[in-house]
Amino acid sequence: MSTIMKTTRDVRGVGLAIPRADGAEKVTGRVEYVADIKRKGLLHAKLLRSPHAHARIVRIDTAKARALPGVRAVLTATDIPELKRKAPTRAHAVLAIDRVVFAGQPVAAVAADELAIAEEALDLIDVEYQVLPAAVDPLQSMQPGAPPVADAGTEADTSEALAHSAVAMAKGETRRADAPEPTKAVNVSQTASVKRGDVAKGFAESDVVIEHTYRVPMVHQGYLEPHAVLAEWDRTGHLTLWASTAAKWPTCSASTRTASR
Repeated sequence: MSTIMKTTRDVRGVGLAIPRADGAEKVTGRVEYVADIKRKGLLHAKLLRSPHAHARIVRIDTAKARALPGVRAVLTATDIPELKRKAPTRAHAVLAIDRVVFAGQPVAAVAADELAIAEEALDLIDVEYQVLPAAVDPLQSMQPGAPPVADAGTEADTSEALAHSAVAMAKGETRRADAPEPTKAVNVSQTASVKRGDVAKGFAESDVVIEHTYRVPMVHQGYLEPHAVLAEWDRTGHLTLWASTAAKWPTCSASTRTASR
């Protein structure tokens, strides 16, 4: 949706309150998100996620969940033979096989006639974990001897890191030729070094130099829309996905690679 702004000042938008074209629908609750879309014969899926940052899965008992009326399917990694240990990317490791490597990693999936039934079924799944040493602080996890977050060279998927680290270099900016060799720390999957100007000279000529350590969230999550995905096969064998994401092409690419393995 686009709109032509009418202003009484010759400005380029700085300091001007710009009304959102979709603002009225959002504040009144009329906007339709993926979670609001309905389809005939729709099943609702929910994921059971690990409460531990690092643990071995001893056993998963899904008998009670499968017996709940309205439940159509309960899946674990043992039900999907295509899943393999040492998955090349996280997209290929949709369910943990015998070990979880981050809190929130899916270990089971439920499909049911109603969302409430799927949520109830999750509570009926019994998972026994053997908790293992974990590295949850970014700085501590980069130290020698830190517990590995993932199997070296396998579960450490860099595809998302590459997407978020794309930086347009300014005029006169270059990749550092004198950058140090990448660290051998087990939990470091990617490094980047960029040089812009003479930093040492700039510090020396400055009246004041302020040094501080800033900590920020890795990814921004302040959206009104809840996370949801809707998948529909049509009679011609085509799959259509609706997803709450701004990155439709990476989503399409990852889904295609995973489904065609």
